Amino acid sequence: MLVFRVECSGPRISDEAQEALTAVGARWEGSATHGDRRPDDHRVLIPAPTDDAAVAAVAAALEASGEFHAFAATSVRNSRGEPQNTPIRTQASEIDWNAFEARERLTQLQQVLVQTILDAAEPTWKLLADPDVPDDQELVEAAMRDLEARGLVASTWEPSGDSSNPRQEMCWWWVLTDEAWDLLGLIKSPRYH
Repeated sequence: MLVFRVECSGPRISDEAQEALTAVGARWEGSATHGDRRPDDHRVLIPAPTDDAAVAAVAAALEASGEFHAFAATSVRNSRGEPQNTPIRTQASEIDWNAFEARERLTQLQQVLVQTILDAAEPTWKLLADPDVPDDQELVEAAMRDLEARGLVASTWEPSGDSSNPRQEMCWWWVLTDEAWDLLGLIKSPRYH
């Protein structure tokens, strides 16, 4: 089965709607809320043989949860442009470290750092705030530089984003590369940056 990202508009995705999506093998990926101005925009991942089948399954699952419309499906693709096959994996707990380790050996610290930047790019100071990461900037940045040299992360030099620091000092920000997402066997959210 291929994985499709189905987008639609409608009311908030309730717990019941999430349960209905799960029942058809789909996974709610996220929503953009617009307040009272217009309906929310939603993204759902689902295995299906075609885009029409993906839309039909999601529409049927959401039918009892309100008025959803503007359904559109696109095939999820990896960094080489190939269609993504099932299973649908999006979270750190779903990483098959054994399969990953067969291609890329990581230290325990590097595994933790990779998991820390799965949701979004993070600056070094925020990595150091993670309780599972040692409070050693030199060690953490050396581990990230090794990952960068292997093409698994990329870095940029930007303002720290630390609102408690009025000077907004510059620091390194880290993000997973598309190749890393492929090796991890995870589907990258279109909102990841």
